[in-house]
Amino acid sequence: MDVRDFYRNLGFEPYDHQKEAFEKIYSLSEDGGVVVIKAPTASGKTEAAVAPYFAGVYTGEYPFAKLIYVLPTRALANAQKDRLEELARKLGLKLKIVVDHGNVYDKPMLNGDVVVCTLDTFIYGYASLRTFGYRLHYPTSSIATSLVIFDEVQMFQDEEYYTPKIIGRIFKYLYNSRVPFVVMTATLPEKLEKILFEDNRVKVDEENVIVCYRSKRGSVNVGWLDKILLESLNSFVDEIANTKKVGIILNTVPRVQKTYELLKEHLKNEKEIILLHSRMTAQEREKREKMLQELDEFIVVATQVIEAGLDVSLNLMLTELAPADALIQRIGRVARRENEEGNAIIFDVGESFEPYSDKIIKQTRDVVEEIGECLNNLNKTQEIVNRVYENVEIQYNPLLIQAELYFDELRLFALPPEFELRVRPELYATLFVPTRELVDLIKDEAKKNWNEKTDVRRLDLRIKDNSFNVSISWLRSKLDQNKELLLGENNYYCYLEERFVKERSAKVFGIDKIRSIEPYRVYFLNPDYYDKELGLKVIENE
Repeated sequence: MDVRDFYRNLGFEPYDHQKEAFEKIYSLSEDGGVVVIKAPTASGKTEAAVAPYFAGVYTGEYPFAKLIYVLPTRALANAQKDRLEELARKLGLKLKIVVDHGNVYDKPMLNGDVVVCTLDTFIYGYASLRTFGYRLHYPTSSIATSLVIFDEVQMFQDEEYYTPKIIGRIFKYLYNSRVPFVVMTATLPEKLEKILFEDNRVKVDEENVIVCYRSKRGSVNVGWLDKILLESLNSFVDEIANTKKVGIILNTVPRVQKTYELLKEHLKNEKEIILLHSRMTAQEREKREKMLQELDEFIVVATQVIEAGLDVSLNLMLTELAPADALIQRIGRVARRENEEGNAIIFDVGESFEPYSDKIIKQTRDVVEEIGECLNNLNKTQEIVNRVYENVEIQYNPLLIQAELYFDELRLFALPPEFELRVRPELYATLFVPTRELVDLIKDEAKKNWNEKTDVRRLDLRIKDNSFNVSISWLRSKLDQNKELLLGENNYYCYLEERFVKERSAKVFGIDKIRSIEPYRVYFLNPDYYDKELGLKVIENE
């Protein structure tokens, strides 16, 4: 199918990089390999990557049996599923498009015509850590027969580059197995690129690196204020109130909550104000993310969760200083459409560097006045992110040894290796927010012996809808100041117990109690610490 005809069916003419990507990705169906797409925000990277699969289905040629689209967060995965469903609708295709991540009840196990999933889901699926028993052909076979797309790969960075090293190892296995895959980014430091490809002997042919240096987006006037955003908010209230779509981005949950409360106080009910951060229930977050797509006017006050992937176009953004690549992604949410105009103002953070490395924030501060030049200039973007990250020392994480051993021992038709494998260096726990009516019932259930356990599904807890994840280190650090944060008594915490009963070949759930805070457990949050509007509220040293 001619690439121009395909894009005309979608209602527009393709850009040069989309035409080039179409041919290069289509050719991967023969012997596998990798295509890298580097393009600014709002340049149509998604269409460029998925077009060969959808065109193949449209013509009946099927160069790829399936499509797996991998993203950093659940929010991005949910939004991208909606976007791909709309694309299929325009083409008149009836495809099974599913989303697969930790908050999905009926997990498709990477099985569908099109699967949109998180990185954790993809890697744990590959490594057979989402199933009980022997590692047979499933869901690995789904990966082996798919075109796999990794989007927003720059968002997986951590101080030790631990997660990028795990991703690089996955790239190596896909490459050696001739599984076709695409890597997309707008801001990829050379240091990260080396870890992902060169260090893992993944050969990226020069002709398979597709670069779009400029996009047809609107213009953004970017300014820098050497002031603290929260302290300066009063000066911008009128401008915020009189602007159609506004984004206010801060780096920590407490500062986001404080900003939200101040705006509510100043603006009363003049305008819809939407609060978004990671410490609110999945159900509430999804509802608010949909509001961003539906409302013509709003103010969104958010943390990094809005940084990339969400398809909104703002008229004004106020943002705290963040790493250069994160700033470029944030400001990329402004004036995304051609002929639009917008403003973005970057505020200093003083000595409040968290959750980022102080060194990276300081180095970004040195180049912050050049950030505005990056939005529609990929060469400038590459220059800036390289300057910020070039002197960052990569520390070694001992967990990588465990991961290496895990992958080396991984075999088909065998039990998973006994070594530990983590996709991210930080461990997490899940906090479930019960209604007040359930508190006593949960405590009573925790006192029973395991044999007496009630299947929690009868309690209608809806765990996935009413929970969120927090890091173990953060949770432990907050318990001294917030002693009643979790439900329990006599130094025990109530948690959701999940066991696999071999005789029944099934999972059994119940509520139990434990003295310690351990990773991957579901603990019950005291509802006094949760506000439906604000999310989790705890005493913090900010």
